[in-house]
Amino acid sequence: MPADRRGRMQVVLAGLLMRLARQRGDLPLVAEEAQHLLAPAEAADPAWVGLGGDLRALALIELGIAELWTTRFEEADRHLEDGIALAIQIERPFLEATGLAQSAQLASWRSFPLGVQRSEQAIALARRHGWAEEPVAGVAHLALGMSLVAQGRFEEGERSLAHAERTLRAEVEPAAGMRLRYARGLFELVSGRHDAALSAFRAAERLAKVLVTEHTLTRRLQSHMIQALVRQGEEQRAEQALAEMSEQERGSGEMRNAIAALQLARGDPAAATVALAPVIDGSADLANAHLCVTCRPSSPCRRSPTSCTCR
Repeated sequence: MPADRRGRMQVVLAGLLMRLARQRGDLPLVAEEAQHLLAPAEAADPAWVGLGGDLRALALIELGIAELWTTRFEEADRHLEDGIALAIQIERPFLEATGLAQSAQLASWRSFPLGVQRSEQAIALARRHGWAEEPVAGVAHLALGMSLVAQGRFEEGERSLAHAERTLRAEVEPAAGMRLRYARGLFELVSGRHDAALSAFRAAERLAKVLVTEHTLTRRLQSHMIQALVRQGEEQRAEQALAEMSEQERGSGEMRNAIAALQLARGDPAAATVALAPVIDGSADLANAHLCVTCRPSSPCRRSPTSCTCR
């Protein structure tokens, strides 16, 4: 590159590397590239002329997305909100819609009603600009479908998941694609279609293995796969899957739920109660235990169930 264009190209390449790293779930590399783009000193560099606001908003949103899928919710919330605010300020509606769609994913873990609200906001913005069939809308429909299914609004939730499946390319967005397959598996599981649920869960598992950093939902996915096996009558396979895990993994809250399902299928509620006791008293390790569906949308709970004050 000519010397007068080299700095600008380096900035663009940093943005591209950050996006590719985020798609692979490589949080350390995303953070490294994002911090480079967000460094205050860069703002005075001629390479930033005409690109500063756009790339800063993109860096904030990409960093927030990577943190979202790797359970760093506090950081994700801050970076997504800052990115959305900057996108609005510099009038970049596509970046705004991208941030809102990903923020809807985060909101749905904290409060299902808040997840629905934020998803619909992102979908409305995408529709106004003609992006209803683009992946950015697919991500928002994924968050909406997951929240609706979790609330027992299965027909509406299935429609949103179908829209997400039509518009979201899992091979391009493996982290979002993993949650989409997981959401489809949950829908099939509660609908009594256990074969279809297992198929969706296995597809989610394949996508999770593409990611460098473990996906937020990995343990819950494994637990629901075992529960699907139990409901299918494959108790021996469920027991084998549990036996192949480490003692620490079996002691997690997610796996204790699966163990309890297995014990109930065997007609031993006492053993199920023993398995669940550490989950109920809060002593078992449980990822995303802060989810509290009755929180006010304006003040989502970020605490564990045992210390939640807004239930």
